[in-house]
Amino acid sequence: GGRYIVVHSDRAKAARYGLSVADVNRLVETAIGGEVLTTAVQGLERFPVDLRYPRELRQSLSTLMESRIAAPDGAQIPLAQVADLRIEGGPAMLTSDNSRLNSWIYIDPKPGTNIGAYVPRAKAAIAKAVRLPGGYTVSWVGQYQVMEQAAKRLELVIPAVILLIALLLYFNFKNWVEVAIILLTLPLSLVGGFWLTY
Repeated sequence: GGRYIVVHSDRAKAARYGLSVADVNRLVETAIGGEVLTTAVQGLERFPVDLRYPRELRQSLSTLMESRIAAPDGAQIPLAQVADLRIEGGPAMLTSDNSRLNSWIYIDPKPGTNIGAYVPRAKAAIAKAVRLPGGYTVSWVGQYQVMEQAAKRLELVIPAVILLIALLLYFNFKNWVEVAIILLTLPLSLVGGFWLTY
């Protein structure tokens, strides 16, 4: 889940200072969300210039409570006097990926767990227990995705390297029998390498 700063404007308190809810919201929107002031142009590129509090101030409830709103008579009113601020728990924020809304669920298996074996078991358990409505999908990313991509790459690279080595050996010996004898030692050297790694 997420932790969110919730601001509830108090209309009666704000009205005492001649402020409207829109005035309170404007401060919150600018301080936390940011406001685009202008666009900087550098050659063909354009960059929005935002104004908002630095991250450490945006995440501090006490600092936000002390933020000042200018009243019509020029007085500087602390936000805490015209609004109720608190941190609440809620669902994780939805983001967008590949033009589709998504939400992340983080899984941290026990140390020593084999990710390659864990994910297929988890996929099977989810497929058995969860019925997804139309338009919903589940994707496994992170270390598992990196491992899958590396495995696919190795499926192409290893045969290509072996073929290249065979060609280089043939150009050296000009005899396929000698090349085959040398290549037959490859499985034995792999067994030795795996045993040494183990």
